[in-house]
Amino acid sequence: MGDLEQQGAGTARVTQVLVGLGRGLEQQLRQHEAAGRTSEAESVRKSFESFLGKLAARQQQSFGTLQYLAESYFAMGNYEKAGDTFDRMLQLAEQDPAVGESKEMRGEIVRVRLRRATALRLTSKFELALEELDVLLKENDRLLPAIMEKGRVLQDWGEQNPPRLLDAAKHWDQTSKRLQTSSPRPAEYFEARYGLALSLSRLGKKQDAIKVLRSTMALSANVGGPELRTKYESLLRELDAT
Repeated sequence: MGDLEQQGAGTARVTQVLVGLGRGLEQQLRQHEAAGRTSEAESVRKSFESFLGKLAARQQQSFGTLQYLAESYFAMGNYEKAGDTFDRMLQLAEQDPAVGESKEMRGEIVRVRLRRATALRLTSKFELALEELDVLLKENDRLLPAIMEKGRVLQDWGEQNPPRLLDAAKHWDQTSKRLQTSSPRPAEYFEARYGLALSLSRLGKKQDAIKVLRSTMALSANVGGPELRTKYESLLRELDAT
């Protein structure tokens, strides 16, 4: 980074090269992790985190560079920094009128707001996450990613604050009813049904939860994919054992 700047490279060129270097580090990290090379992976992880910190500290950032930073932090599990960087993206968009002019960019801004809400949820900032999602749903009450994320926020919040489980159960029930007429039923329908069952189980309504799980699995053995099926089966075993 220092060498490039000493050579007098322009800001855009420096940023382009740095993002390329960062992707190379990330690729190395994933390769070491996939091969089970723990010590090598940890070494590259530290280098990658240091690199991201230096890149984030640069004064002049483009929307694309910030997006790369935010998604890299997110992939690394650093949701606090990912959320902060999503904030920087939204601030940049507000400051630059040209950013929001095209339909494509308006859609991208919505995606960034959704990612920010997810980062807030994963750092237990549930109220802020709900505020963002409620604004998005006020703008478009059919925005399915926002509907689903709101359910996840209420669910995770309920794990820490049990009264919120009632809100989660209600939300998941309404969402599943909204999606049940779709043909074929989307994966979101089965996630909503699982969320409803999980909320009911945490509220002590064991038999109601089992009924939701079994009736949904009878409807579709796949229940939206292997990952969701594993969750269904795991929750059923947990409920059957109690």
